[in-house]
Amino acid sequence: MNVKDPSVFWWGPWNWGSGVGLNWDLNINPDVACNLEIKAGAGELIADLTELRVKELRLDTGASSSIVDLPERAGLTNVKISAGAASVKLNVPVNVAARIKVSGGLMGATIDRERFPKVGDVYISDNFESAENKVDIKVDMGAGSVTVH
Repeated sequence: MNVKDPSVFWWGPWNWGSGVGLNWDLNINPDVACNLEIKAGAGELIADLTELRVKELRLDTGASSSIVDLPERAGLTNVKISAGAASVKLNVPVNVAARIKVSGGLMGATIDRERFPKVGDVYISDNFESAENKVDIKVDMGAGSVTVH
């Protein structure tokens, strides 16, 4: 499935300064494993993936605010975040282990160190290797903030 903002292609007086953004609710079959690639420019993204079997998530965003609730029972989910001047909040479900690697320029990272203690240059759950459900998160950000808990 490929979903695009129609205003990218059609620009005219009817969509100038309306102050109303596009609001999309997408429902994805939770019984089918999937890969998601989300390209979001300026705006707000709220994605609840808790019930989905997402194997790979790629989020490429510009000047935006994103909140993503990660999968609970997908086995291993690989997450790659590329962001410009953005605020990204990732919620890892309680029963899911995580490994988090953060890199970038002028950014702030707030990681729940009780759940994900820092070991070398990564934050990692004590049980990451043996966990049935886990997320492997890589964040590359310009200026902005990332929060993982």
